[in-house]
Amino acid sequence: MPRLLAGITFSSHDLKRTFLTIGEAAMIPFSLLKTVANHQIDGDVIAWHINTEANTMRQAIFKIADYIY
Repeated sequence: MPRLLAGITFSSHDLKRTFLTIGEAAMIPFSLLKTVANHQIDGDVIAWHINTEANTMRQAIFKIADYIY
């Protein structure tokens, strides 16, 4: 695990959790966050019929980046 100069240890999964938490704060819909994170949509029959466009995911990622900035 990487260690920052401040002595904090973190993993790539910690960064992913932080990114998704910020996405929730930026009002990105939960289903879109799951898609951006490449998570499976378990038990949701309708979700299997939605094919999220790359541009929609890109806009969500940029919205999260703008929220961080």
